[in-house]
Amino acid sequence: MNIGLKIKALRNERGYTLKQVADAAGISVSFVSEIERGKRNPGLDNLHNIARALGVSSDFILAGTNSINQVGDKREFDKQFPNVVKILRRDGKKITPEKERLIARIIETAIEDE
Repeated sequence: MNIGLKIKALRNERGYTLKQVADAAGISVSFVSEIERGKRNPGLDNLHNIARALGVSSDFILAGTNSINQVGDKREFDKQFPNVVKILRRDGKKITPEKERLIARIIETAIEDE
């Protein structure tokens, strides 16, 4: 699967619009659309920003490898972030999958900046 198709599949799987991904990645809607259709290729910076917007790593888009930011279900999130889960759920609160992806992105960003 090429990069554009992978990005489109991830976007659709998550229920995001082109505009949501473009806004989160800091690029234009038309550019994301052209990438998805195979008309253009993103540079590394844009690929990284698109990946972050989709909640995965650039590696995952390029090669399908797992990353800290690829949270698929509650069990996976629980395995990757047991201490975070313990803190967040200590009062019996539930975490939505969308919030799990956001938390995973925050953690990945913090790790990358070190």
